[in-house]
Amino acid sequence: MKKSKTLELYRESQILISFRPGPPQEKYISLNQTHSCNVLALDETSNHLDGQDGIIFPKSTGQTIVIKTADCLPIVYIGTSHIALVHAGWKGLADKIHLNEMVRKIEPTHIYTGPSICDQCFEVTSEFKEHFPNDLDLFKTVKNSMRFLIKSKVLRDLKKQFPKSTIKISSECTLCSDHWHSHRRDKTKERNFTIFKKVTS
Repeated sequence: MKKSKTLELYRESQILISFRPGPPQEKYISLNQTHSCNVLALDETSNHLDGQDGIIFPKSTGQTIVIKTADCLPIVYIGTSHIALVHAGWKGLADKIHLNEMVRKIEPTHIYTGPSICDQCFEVTSEFKEHFPNDLDLFKTVKNSMRFLIKSKVLRDLKKQFPKSTIKISSECTLCSDHWHSHRRDKTKERNFTIFKKVTS
């Protein structure tokens, strides 16, 4: 059982987006995430939630909406009228889910990430470079093993695509900290939840 911890990623009026090692108590909408680059635009008539790794919805929605991660990056995009939640694993990043056209269209003014595996912990093989041929400067050798600076990759891409947005990348590592679930650490099937919901105060 994880230690009780919740991070507030974003708050605006009655909107709260938080990160915690477990689901919300109330009924919620989640995706059948498949490490794809697919993003769903949710409206009141949407009922096909299968195989997407990002979801866009109006700020006015009264539904609780979540994405689940266990080392991958949860990314929150705040636009004037819409919000996007994106699950960005390395496969999604290679396919540019974090720069998805649908996400760009909400014109985010603020972008935040929740805890994820950190640059120092993301160990890869030399063959992994094939997935990121334009980011070879983000591969570092540490104690005879290779690391891919995954948070640095996300930050660089977001700054280039959204130069006018306020961008904050969480420094917390899911592998380093026992507050969070980490698949790399213990092969857990448990997940951390990034949660959008309306609050009264």
